[in-house]
Amino acid sequence: MIEPGDRRRSFVDQTTPPRSTIPSRFSILVFVLLATLAVCNNPTTKAEARAAAQPSASALPTATTSQQTAPPPPATATQTSNIPKIDPNAPFPALSGEILRLLEANEPALAKHREAWLKAEQQAIADAINTFQSQLKRSINHENKVGAFTPMWVPQPSALATRQSADDLSYSLMSPAYAADSTYSEAVSGIGTFHDVLVGASTVQWFGEFVTNPQGQSDKPLKESAAKNGEAKVEINVISKPGSPTSVEIATKIDVPPFLLEAFSKVSISGSVCPDANGRVKLHLALSSKGKVGKNGKVKYGRNLDVTVIAVVDDDGNNVSTDYQAKQPDEDPVGNMYLGAGAIGVAESKWKSGKCVTINATSPGAVKPKASSKIPVTVVHKLDGSTVPAKVAATLTGGASITPTVIPKSPGDITHVAVDKDGASMTITLKASSRRGNASTDLTITTKGMVFKLDGGADEFHGTGIVCDFEKPFKVSGDGLTLTFTPSSKTSGTYKYSGTLHGFKAWGNGAYTVTYDGDNPVHITAKGPGTVKTPMGDMTAEGTEKYSVSASQDGCPYDKLLLD
Repeated sequence: MIEPGDRRRSFVDQTTPPRSTIPSRFSILVFVLLATLAVCNNPTTKAEARAAAQPSASALPTATTSQQTAPPPPATATQTSNIPKIDPNAPFPALSGEILRLLEANEPALAKHREAWLKAEQQAIADAINTFQSQLKRSINHENKVGAFTPMWVPQPSALATRQSADDLSYSLMSPAYAADSTYSEAVSGIGTFHDVLVGASTVQWFGEFVTNPQGQSDKPLKESAAKNGEAKVEINVISKPGSPTSVEIATKIDVPPFLLEAFSKVSISGSVCPDANGRVKLHLALSSKGKVGKNGKVKYGRNLDVTVIAVVDDDGNNVSTDYQAKQPDEDPVGNMYLGAGAIGVAESKWKSGKCVTINATSPGAVKPKASSKIPVTVVHKLDGSTVPAKVAATLTGGASITPTVIPKSPGDITHVAVDKDGASMTITLKASSRRGNASTDLTITTKGMVFKLDGGADEFHGTGIVCDFEKPFKVSGDGLTLTFTPSSKTSGTYKYSGTLHGFKAWGNGAYTVTYDGDNPVHITAKGPGTVKTPMGDMTAEGTEKYSVSASQDGCPYDKLLLD
């Protein structure tokens, strides 16, 4: 807190097989080469070849109340139409709007400067939050270097959905900039209650995940998070006591000596935005303002809100009941409820958007057309790493099928069958819902005809090739020869070759077979007669070549593999 005397800890394989040594018809080259070298002394060479916040004013959450009066009636249709939606990147609202409004009732001269002071306060809060973020990130980076922890969160703005109806549990919120806008306040009565919603929502938006999991704290306190803008000063304090939950407090002071004005405001939060194992969420928020103006502080006002919000979450992740417990039930019960309503609205948007639980599932990636892939699915809690027995719904776009479409209680498996088309893209969307929170993830699967590399030969011949489809012609080349394979099925066919092998014209033909391990081709054996033209005449012999088959990471060069 900024006030003197109240000091607290503050801070803001591929492998290539060896050549075959199995004799083949190319072994006649041994004799030919020896004879030729002896006669011509002509040496030969060889060439060898690829990612909140507020319930709308017309639809505040239904609540049971504890130690307080019944909730106020909803806003009128006119009021609802005047409430703009929140900008997710909008700054934290000024806290002193209400106390300045009360003071200016007795000191009208304040009204001329009120909005400028509140803008200065709002900017100072934004600057202090930036310092808080920077210090926290540095602490987290330092801790991660020694492997102390992996935090779930670094404070940053996140998108908020827009609530379209009372049945839509995503939330919309009045822009914080309007909280200090006197023109807007004339259009909407009860601006104080809307301001309370904004403060509750923004406090959870910016700090709810931190108090839920304050792992950014290290053994050494972070530096103080403070800022000053004109007449406004701000501090952000993290208060941590043994046996008590961590809380964050944003304290502001507006000090304008020419007007003899002092205004102090403070909001604090503790608790968790994540439901516990029983689906229970508990948040505590306190908002206070006090101020004085004039000689000897002749005009003084103060305002205090203090509410604990307890929500119960069902197996679908929905908030089914909310209890607002005010510390002082007779002191501004409406303000307490609105402060709590803004807070729990954003908390719900967080636990329903993957801030508390996550889905562990891995896409099989690129698969063959018609391939069947089993995908294990587990839902885990981000804080304690425990398995969450969530219901997981699976939907598929792009075909062909998934089974089952619902895992009643994770962990479980889903099986995807790909479409019978090369180059297709499919997406599996998984949505988990539980009393500990909701999450979703997309798994993208593509079909890609497998590409294989051939490598082998016999004796003085060594060749390589690429096969995209064993039911379509393919080639092997090397050492001056090109072999053309023409399949009759995916397991066998015929081939022929011609070319110049180490300076000698050679040609031949034969049959080949493809050996499979399950669905994967692993070996090709080719047999047949071959002829080499030599100075001593044509020499023909039977032979066998063997080629290993391995998966290639390269794409299929269709344009280079088309045969004449």
